[in-house]
Amino acid sequence: MPEALLCEAAAEDLPAGAPPVGEGPLPAALTQLRDAAAFLAIDDGLRQMLATPRREVTVSIPLRRDDGQTVLVTGHRVQHSLTRGPAKGGLRFSPHVDLDAVRALAMWMTWKCASSTFPTAAPWAVSGSIRSSSPPRSWSG
Repeated sequence: MPEALLCEAAAEDLPAGAPPVGEGPLPAALTQLRDAAAFLAIDDGLRQMLATPRREVTVSIPLRRDDGQTVLVTGHRVQHSLTRGPAKGGLRFSPHVDLDAVRALAMWMTWKCASSTFPTAAPWAVSGSIRSSSPPRSWSG
């Protein structure tokens, strides 16, 4: 079972207003969703749909630096929702990023854009990251 579903399964058994399940941004986002769903009386099927990303891609990219050294960087891209149109979003470079963090960022982007009155913001529901111990500028001499 994917990690997000494990967090969600644990979160659904707690009453609204309970503290987040686990540590990190994904359990916090799932707890917020659980509380909002309880407040709005959203059925479990819709809540599970809102808790699950539509599409996830993880890639490993070998990069050859100017000094000839090859480094491997890992990238994650999560499209949380395509319901309101095509997905568009940002990219984050960090040595501490993981797939759960990207899932949470994409989920929050969905909620932010869905609640926005800006027509061009509505379809943006994606987040991406590249895990690297050094910034992109340092990849070449």
